[in-house]
Amino acid sequence: MGDDPDFEAPAATTTTQAQPKTGTRLMLDEERLTGEVQWSTYTRYLKAVGNWWWAVIISIALVMEQAATVGNSLMLGYWSEARINGFSQGDYMAVYAGT
Repeated sequence: MGDDPDFEAPAATTTTQAQPKTGTRLMLDEERLTGEVQWSTYTRYLKAVGNWWWAVIISIALVMEQAATVGNSLMLGYWSEARINGFSQGDYMAVYAGT
């Protein structure tokens, strides 16, 4: 921009914005539903995904991820307290890496 010989700065212009009429509101109140989520909302989400099997697969994957996170934390606790008799450091590391 600064050293480009083909660059031309736009001409300075002034614009005037229309002033809002007195007594009018600039914003409207937000429309909001209360209560439980309707089943039609869930079906719209499932249709947006493309196939309901994707929702099942993603749900199973999320449950497995949470189980692995809990298992990882438990194993770290067992390792730090050396609670499993007969486990060497290598055994703890192998199980910890597997979770």
